[in-house]
Amino acid sequence: MAGYFCANPECLRLTGYENDQGRPRAIADAAHISPASPDGPTRVDNDEFLAQATFDPKAASNGIWLCKLCHALIDANLSRYPAETLADWRRSHVTRMQSLMGKDLEACLLALSHERKYHAESQQLLVELSDRRILFADIGSERPKEVNDSMIVLRAQLTGLQSRIGLQDTTLKRTLVALAKAIRAFLASTPPRPETIVVTSGDPQFEAYRRALEEFRRTAAAAVRPVAQEQGAEYDWMDVLHP
Repeated sequence: MAGYFCANPECLRLTGYENDQGRPRAIADAAHISPASPDGPTRVDNDEFLAQATFDPKAASNGIWLCKLCHALIDANLSRYPAETLADWRRSHVTRMQSLMGKDLEACLLALSHERKYHAESQQLLVELSDRRILFADIGSERPKEVNDSMIVLRAQLTGLQSRIGLQDTTLKRTLVALAKAIRAFLASTPPRPETIVVTSGDPQFEAYRRALEEFRRTAAAAVRPVAQEQGAEYDWMDVLHP
C-alpha cells in the first residue's frame, strides 16, 4: 500500500518508475521496522515494540517503504527513529494512500504537498515551544517582564503559523487556537507593567502571577499533546505539566 511514495512524512518522495524497456525500477528500499536478523540495526524501543507486536519480524507487516536516503537516515540515527515511530509512519502512510485512491494526479500531488507542509509546521511548533523557558523554567527565577515579552513574541509566531496553515479544521489548528486563547488569558491576568512585580514568595502580585503562569503551562501542555502524539514526538515538559 506504499504507492511508491516514501513513508517518511517529512519526505513523501516518489520512488518508482519504469525504464525504457517497461521494467519497474525504484529508488527505495523495503526497510525493516524491527530487525529481521540479529545483525540488523536495533532501535532503542525494539524489545517493547516486539513484546506488543502480533507479527513475525520477517513478515511484510514489519516492513516500511522508504526512499534510500530516508532508509540510510533512520538506520544511522536509531535513537531518533524508534520502532514505534516507524510503525506510526507505516500506519499513517497506508491511510494516506487509501485517501488518494481514485484521485487525479494534480489532486494527489496537492494533497501530498499539503500533508508534508502540515507535518513540517507541526514539528516547527513543537520545537519552538520546547525551547521556551516560560514552559519549564523555575517560576521563581523568571523575570515577569521577560515572561510577558516572550508571550507576546510567541503569540505573533502562532498568528503567523495560523495564517500559513489556512482555515481547515485540523489538530494543529485547534492547538494553535487553544494556545492563543491561553496567552490572551495570561496577559489579561497580569499587570500592565509586569516589571513592577516583586519576585518574592508570599507577595500578592507575585502569587497571582505564579498562578497565572502555572495555569498557562497546564493549558499549553494539554493543547499541544494531541499534536505531539500525532507527530510521534515526546517532550518532558508536557509529561510534567499534563501527565
